[in-house]
Amino acid sequence: MSSPASRLSPINFRSLCLLTLFLAFVYMTMRNMGIYPSIFGDEWTYSSAARLTPLSEAPLPSYLYFLLYGSTNRCGDGFLECARSLNVLFFLASTPFIYLLARRVTTRNTAAFVALLALLRPANSYTAFFMPETMYYCGFWVFSWYCLRVYAQPDWRRAAGAGLLLGLLMLVKLHALFLLPGYCLFLLYSVYMQRQAGSRSWLVRGILLAGLSVLLMLALRWGIGYLLAGPSSLNLMGPLYGGQAQGKAGVLALLPAALDNLRGHLMGLTLMLGVPLAGLALHGLSRQLRGSTAPALNALALYSLLMLGQLLAVTVLFTAAVAGFGAESNARLHMRYYDFILPLLLILVAAHATARQAQASRLARLLAGLPLAALLLYACWRLPQFSPNYIDSPELFGAAVSNTMRYALTGLGLLCLLVWLSDLRRGARLFLYGLAPLFVLAVSFKVNAKLREAQHADVYAKAGSFAHHYLSPGERDHLTLVGPDAAALFKTRFFIDNARTQLIIQPEGQALTAAQLGGPNAWVLAFGDYVLPEGVRSHISERGYQLLRLAPSADQRQLTNFAEPEYEWSVKGKQGLTGVESWGRWSEGRQVTLEFKEDLPANLTLRLEVAAYGPNANHPFTFRLGKEMRQVRVAQERHALELQFAPDAGTRTLTIEVPQPISPKQLGYSEDQRALGIALYRLQVVVRDEKAQAQR
Repeated sequence: MSSPASRLSPINFRSLCLLTLFLAFVYMTMRNMGIYPSIFGDEWTYSSAARLTPLSEAPLPSYLYFLLYGSTNRCGDGFLECARSLNVLFFLASTPFIYLLARRVTTRNTAAFVALLALLRPANSYTAFFMPETMYYCGFWVFSWYCLRVYAQPDWRRAAGAGLLLGLLMLVKLHALFLLPGYCLFLLYSVYMQRQAGSRSWLVRGILLAGLSVLLMLALRWGIGYLLAGPSSLNLMGPLYGGQAQGKAGVLALLPAALDNLRGHLMGLTLMLGVPLAGLALHGLSRQLRGSTAPALNALALYSLLMLGQLLAVTVLFTAAVAGFGAESNARLHMRYYDFILPLLLILVAAHATARQAQASRLARLLAGLPLAALLLYACWRLPQFSPNYIDSPELFGAAVSNTMRYALTGLGLLCLLVWLSDLRRGARLFLYGLAPLFVLAVSFKVNAKLREAQHADVYAKAGSFAHHYLSPGERDHLTLVGPDAAALFKTRFFIDNARTQLIIQPEGQALTAAQLGGPNAWVLAFGDYVLPEGVRSHISERGYQLLRLAPSADQRQLTNFAEPEYEWSVKGKQGLTGVESWGRWSEGRQVTLEFKEDLPANLTLRLEVAAYGPNANHPFTFRLGKEMRQVRVAQERHALELQFAPDAGTRTLTIEVPQPISPKQLGYSEDQRALGIALYRLQVVVRDEKAQAQR
């Protein structure tokens, strides 16, 4: 008797799938809302390269990712929420390809169930970060689905398509380069399996097809990279990874540490996926199993083994290479470098769960399953030696976060393996429909709780958000962050959202010089107590941080930027000006009066940046400084004026008379009724005759 699910019509089945994707979109979007950024400096690196700097200056060759996610600038201060929405869409877009790949080796309903498990995996936490993980995840599953098409017909057209897909993936994340060896071996296997009887030229043909894929991959990577970023894109690894690659120890020197890190990865994988790994090992050990299953399943098993093997090797070697630098440790498990391929193992176990003729000898099952059962027990005891976290390895973090969780998963994993040893199909079903959903639910709860901890801003997030809104973009260009914690300062810089903001990581109590902090008139956001240069003025002093400004130079003391707060001006009194705008202020009425804070020098040049409004353009404005008067025509565009004066001693007042003040409403532009005349951007008093000034 068929189940209700199996009786669903194709239309109803598709409708149910679309509803599931929509509900998943709502779930992930709601889960991600209101979470403060937490990965530094990765999120800062990708956000600043995508949004704040030209592609030619990108530290990483992720040009396609930067081009697309640069569009989040249209969301203003909400750019992070827009990036998260794009992440969710990419994560959802991978689901149909997981389903289509699973559908090659299992039933419709089981393939849909596997796709749902992949969708709800704790790895969907990557949708909360401004990083290319989800776009790369989607690209990988498109590529994997296509690789099984290459297996079915390994000709030059499909080999070319695979090379182009790899090239696009490299423009999302450089790590696609590490997929190349496994793909080339899989392509050779595909050519071998599809060879004609008696043919001996399959190897040459396979090498030629692999070469075509590689050439097209590199051509697309460099071609699009050059169009987007120019000559700087010709560095295959990019400035950041290229610099890291130089001076690394050889593989042999890294091998002991890499093998130790590999031990942690194998324990973690066994805790999460014991039965699928046993099934993968059985495919390698049992010729009987390979002969009784569909060729597509054997191809998928080999593809899974090649992908997992090569990425594990790259991951452990990388970890060994960077151990000891900053927060890096050989105990870290960077599973996110291969976590995106793990649904391949779910597809494999799903195929075994629904296979009707799959056979394997008891000896082969024992050889495949008993070592994994022993490794699972060892993991329950020794896994705490390693330090999985919710960023590097979200699924393992949720599984190992408590002893109770680890013990429960170990017990259930052993039960599934024991059933699998006695009956391959029943063991696979118990894992797929029993342990896997429980694992997803329990571990997702732990990971989501960890993500939601970032709902509340700490002092570094608060300080960055405050400085972003308090300072103008130009002032943020001259801001320096000072503190003892590098990761925390990266967080602050993310909220300040300016690529030119500088960082000084220094213990509290140290002396800082004006040159370190950016020179005269520069801004400083300091966390902790430091010995600061003379003349520093405090603007804001909150719990945990201070916003400071260095003393201006002699020339800058007589500078007024009308876009800044009034206490920054060289004048203390004003009449006839409107409120501040992002660029400066308008005059309002027939006369502007400015009173300087200090007596003006006897011989000076008055430098102004101004623009006339409406019919005032190219009409004479009158500038009076004490008893002296100058009449100047002011253009409609922003421009500089220089007026020379020799005022009497004690002169402090400048007046500007507007020829024809008029409102935007009178001109029919808007409902604004202010009588505007001249736009004031900047004003500066420059001493013309230092000798005369000294005599006074």
